[in-house]
Amino acid sequence: MKNDYVHALRFNMNEAQEFFAKELAYQIGPVELRHHIKRDQQSVIIDVREKKSFEDSHIKGAISMPFETLAENLTKLSKNNIHFIYSYNQNCSLAQKACLFLVQNDYPAVMLTGGISGWMNNDFEIEE
Repeated sequence: MKNDYVHALRFNMNEAQEFFAKELAYQIGPVELRHHIKRDQQSVIIDVREKKSFEDSHIKGAISMPFETLAENLTKLSKNNIHFIYSYNQNCSLAQKACLFLVQNDYPAVMLTGGISGWMNNDFEIEE
């Protein structure tokens, strides 16, 4: 029964289009984010990991805003900018939680897939 439903979904192009469009709208990979940063020097990149982790290494130009501090730091952000959010790695849900919190408060947010680990696996520039 379940396999029939899944199989049918694979041939439902409207559902597929909506799914993939949402994936692209709300997630960004390391390569695409790097290109975006090069094109737009005003990119707002937020590291939601613990402060110590940020101090050890972070994406160049990122700001530290640990997840627990998002609520008190909202006024530092603009509702007119897209905020690129990252955390530790693909298995960490802090970035997703942060994105959800931001959009619930009307701040556009996109999650970096793979987090800082994915970024560093591509040998992209970090600050220490």
